[in-house]
Amino acid sequence: MLTEEIITHFKGVVGSNGRYMAKCPCHIDNNPSLSINAKNGITLIHCFAGCEAKWILTKVGLTFEDLRDVRTKEIKKY
Repeated sequence: MLTEEIITHFKGVVGSNGRYMAKCPCHIDNNPSLSINAKNGITLIHCFAGCEAKWILTKVGLTFEDLRDVRTKEIKKY
């Protein structure tokens, strides 16, 4: 999934060009504390308040596999 698609699952998103901050869905978040960044075909998420990535993804209906950009997956040749 593209980072631009992933950020649509969050509220209060600010930023651009693969670098975003959003309100974490796992705690009361008056100021965006969730970092969402695209890097080498993977979307990285980090809550500065300490919420675990698996909690965040579950809360918004995503999985760790969704954080991979399907366009960058290697095709194995046998």
